[in-house]
Amino acid sequence: MTGHFKNIATVSISTLGSRVLGLVRDILAAAFFGAGVFNSAFNFAFTLPNMFRRMLGEGALTSALIPVMDGVLERGHRRAAFDFFNRVITRTGLVLLLLTLIMAGAMGLGLLGVDFCERAHTGASPETLQRWRLGFTYAIVLMPYMIFVCLAAVQAAALNVLRFFGIAALSQVWLNLSMILSLGVGGWLLADTMQGRMAWLCAGVLFGGLLQVLIPAVHLWKKGWRPKFDLSGCEAVFELQRLIVPGLLGAAVLQINVVVSRFLAMAVDDSAVTLLYLSSRLVELPLGLFTAAAVTVLFPTLSSFATRGDKPGFVAEYSRGLRLIWAVAVPAAIGLVILREPIVDLLFRRGNFGMEDVGALGAVIAVMALAMPFYSLSVFATRGLHAFKDMKAPMRIAVWAFLSNLVFSLILMWPLGAVGLAAANLLSAMLQSYLLQRALARIDAPAFSRARFAPALTRIVAATLAMGVLVYGGWLIVAQLLGQGRLADVVAVALLIPIAAFFYLGLLCKSGFEDADLLKQILSRALRRRS
Repeated sequence: MTGHFKNIATVSISTLGSRVLGLVRDILAAAFFGAGVFNSAFNFAFTLPNMFRRMLGEGALTSALIPVMDGVLERGHRRAAFDFFNRVITRTGLVLLLLTLIMAGAMGLGLLGVDFCERAHTGASPETLQRWRLGFTYAIVLMPYMIFVCLAAVQAAALNVLRFFGIAALSQVWLNLSMILSLGVGGWLLADTMQGRMAWLCAGVLFGGLLQVLIPAVHLWKKGWRPKFDLSGCEAVFELQRLIVPGLLGAAVLQINVVVSRFLAMAVDDSAVTLLYLSSRLVELPLGLFTAAAVTVLFPTLSSFATRGDKPGFVAEYSRGLRLIWAVAVPAAIGLVILREPIVDLLFRRGNFGMEDVGALGAVIAVMALAMPFYSLSVFATRGLHAFKDMKAPMRIAVWAFLSNLVFSLILMWPLGAVGLAAANLLSAMLQSYLLQRALARIDAPAFSRARFAPALTRIVAATLAMGVLVYGGWLIVAQLLGQGRLADVVAVALLIPIAAFFYLGLLCKSGFEDADLLKQILSRALRRRS
């Protein structure tokens, strides 16, 4: 068990580095482009290859690949597992190449549609047409990134099966470093227009994607993998195909949900896409730091329990992981809601990102942050179902989440703008997490009853409320003493956040939270590694 939490800490630190660099990247982009049309067009275009990354690389394919490859490894040896992996990555590469061509063609048709609307004088404003033209253009340029990042995610899954988690968790670091250097050096020193800087940013994405493929490939080579083009079949490949179809449909619904939200945001105004993107990035920071790390490390073990038919072991491991995830996600959500103003002001108010943008982003974050615990539960519960090779239940639930988000978005987007789209995401996340947990309870209803988790959740909520009062009071005092400015922002972020974290952890330990010692081990190991 100690090894699990050591791995969680390792992945957490690796992911922390990636998230911090991603934040630096977003700060640079906000300073160069503000919340205007160029940034929104780029974020819309970047959503499309990332949709396939989450749908194929980190979604259905990874969830199906890990238990199947783990079974091949248990039944045979590493050579057999790598032979199976070659068959998978060959098929994946061919599918990705075809998808890239199809999506680039679709974006080309979108450009033709914009030109037609402009010539036909349909009544669309020049600003709206410019927004869509830039979005489709950047999408065509960035579409090859889909091949790189999806293959990198499949390689990361293979490393996770071999219980090597650090290299896989560093994947986004290479992308973020490439984008930062491209925009911060090339865009700043060698370009003097918005179009020129955006060209450098797109180049950084493509080069970073190439690094994401090459670096894990080198480490797999060191573990004995020898790449080979292999279209032959085997029983494990057929099993993977049976599992991946319903899982892929479920993941496709979720990612189409994201794309539809971005399409709707593009229809609202020039800044809506950027506001939703930046708010999701801040919400994903604590999720990526701990929740995603815990899911990454625990999923292979959950799969092993499920493969052996050990339901008590599965339930114990799942329950422990869920308690730890809640213990981080709930206070992180409330803390972000309370301190959203100084955090946004400190991080983003510079260059072309002004006070009006700060206020607009803060309003969206206030809603998006509340979805954090529900996102965490949905991710973990989905992997729990995937461990039992149940891909159909997540697919059905994803359809309901998509439909609810679409309905809520259409109702709320026009009166509330980007805030309405964020509220729609929150409501659909609540519905999805409830349905997933109910589906998981069918494995062992008494073990997954609400009563089993109520004591831990009660302690977490009580400690979070006390922490929230402390943070809110502290921010009022800081703002009163120092006024509204950068100094107050720095004090709030550098002083109030760590004080609140230690205060919350102390209360949780005193309350009798059963996994408090494990949580302290993970956090202390993380701090030692960071230092």
